[in-house]
Amino acid sequence: MIDLVLWVAALLTSIFFLSKSADWTADSVVALTHKLNTTKVAIGILLVSLLYILPELLVSLFAAARGEMEIAFGNIVGSNIGNIAFMIGLSAMFSTLVVHRRVIIRDGIFLMVATISAFAFMLDGFVSQTEGIVLLSLAVFYIINVYEQEKIEAPEEREREAKEIAIEIDLLTTLTGKRLEIRNAYVSFAIGIIVSLITADLLVLSVVNIASILGASELLLGVTVVALGTSFADIATAVAASRKGHGDLAVAGCLGANLFTIMIVLGLTALINPLPVSSETLLMNGSIFIFITALFFVYMITMKIGKLKGLTLLFIYMVFLLL
Repeated sequence: MIDLVLWVAALLTSIFFLSKSADWTADSVVALTHKLNTTKVAIGILLVSLLYILPELLVSLFAAARGEMEIAFGNIVGSNIGNIAFMIGLSAMFSTLVVHRRVIIRDGIFLMVATISAFAFMLDGFVSQTEGIVLLSLAVFYIINVYEQEKIEAPEEREREAKEIAIEIDLLTTLTGKRLEIRNAYVSFAIGIIVSLITADLLVLSVVNIASILGASELLLGVTVVALGTSFADIATAVAASRKGHGDLAVAGCLGANLFTIMIVLGLTALINPLPVSSETLLMNGSIFIFITALFFVYMITMKIGKLKGLTLLFIYMVFLLL
């Protein structure tokens, strides 16, 4: 019993500091972008997306390195399901989320392609290293697409998107409501990354031990506790954006996080260690994974996600957790 309490405490501590270290890293990146005069829209889009997936990336990579593939898989799939069903559903409760046409064309379609590809790779029972390379290649095509689209956008459109990115990065750094004063951006960035690495490893170790003590499935903990823990900062940012009237940023953040989780996190994880997917896992988690993404895409096409759609997403997430 004492061991369980200690490991639960370690788990909660690691989730807190993993979220905070991502927060510190985001603060440092804001200072670095000002210092380096990095203002391009494309770099901003990619920067925000990478900041969103940092906890998921580290946890999945550590889990894969330890051979804990159920935790890695649960974290990846659970994060994507939670980002849509919980993050978007909850954000829609505060204000109607507006979806811009360019987001549908640039990010929405790409998300569906990446999701269908990932699901197809799971059908034979595992995601191989070759399939991991394919997913990483999709990330390269996506990045090229972002840069190319930026070139053809009208100046006023680029200016508006640059302002949205600035707001989104600002929201990423205000999880506790108090901005960290950055004296040395490089040192702060390094500290944020180091703390992220340590706490990500501790989180994986905690989940393994809790599962062992309780006799619970590591996949179950990965899909629920780990996925929600690594997405905590994302959810807080999206809700804050929605409450401040920037509902479109909640959608953009979800799209960026899910795209990079599938293409980069899943791709790199499979590259380190081929990811096994049992038929039971595919039937439950894989089917919800592709269904919720398709439903989100349909909602995006309507260009507005209101309270009714948000409630539907939250209900689906509740049913998913119960199942």
